Amino acid sequence: MVVIDEVGEILSFSATAEQMFGYSEAEVIGQNVKLLMPSPDRDRHDGYLSHYRNTGERKIIGIGRLTNARHRNGNTFPIELSIGEAWVGPRRIFTGFMRDLTERQQVELRLHELQSELATSAGSANCRPWRRRWRTNSTNRSPRLPIIRKAPG
Repeated sequence: MVVIDEVGEILSFSATAEQMFGYSEAEVIGQNVKLLMPSPDRDRHDGYLSHYRNTGERKIIGIGRLTNARHRNGNTFPIELSIGEAWVGPRRIFTGFMRDLTERQQVELRLHELQSELATSAGSANCRPWRRRWRTNSTNRSPRLPIIRKAPG
């Protein structure tokens, strides 16, 4: 979790955020949160905060979204981001809850690759819906295929 003030200054940076972004809390406290964002969000973030302060119009607060974050080493990675708002006395703060989606996307990509391979294999000449019974030399229908019957009439 990352907590910022109204102008985007980082007030709190959790241990999970330290692992996710590669910064220690001491390094980011007082820095603008856009440090953790790639372009174009980095370039627009201060404007988003200013617009919200001036109009009260919510664009992401209270709504989760998928976006990208920026690691200390400059690499970007996918995250699920949820922003909350709270008042601490007269001071407004925003809480950002982030979940790294890198592993999830890698699993989904691998699943897609395996499904493509399976579809390719199923369509190849080596995959026959009929199989030969070796001992009796007779042909049987594969149990995966439906039984086709002649229509009455």
